[in-house]
Amino acid sequence: MPNVDFWSIDGSSKGQAFINKDAWNQAVIKRLWVMFQIYNGGGLVNKEIKRAGGVNNWEKAKAECRRGVTHYKWGDISNCHINYDYSIKVYKYGGQYGGVKADGKYLYW
Repeated sequence: MPNVDFWSIDGSSKGQAFINKDAWNQAVIKRLWVMFQIYNGGGLVNKEIKRAGGVNNWEKAKAECRRGVTHYKWGDISNCHINYDYSIKVYKYGGQYGGVKADGKYLYW
């Protein structure tokens, strides 16, 4: 993205749109929850979906997650939980800004 001032609102918005579009393009299933999984934790979700039979099923994909654990001073947490919880939080808290149009292209689930 040449000639973009990432310190401006316009530039940072364009940068975020580029990142989201790239995550969308990587998704094996064209659903927003998959895009947000890729944004937050990389393309491993694609492998998890394939191991789950390639279906649009968040629970089955999470069950196939084989990521490690992150260690904090207050305790350990599964990276599977971190990444799969992210898409739930985006859906839950993002809803206050308007629903996703069911136009068939950008469905969340």
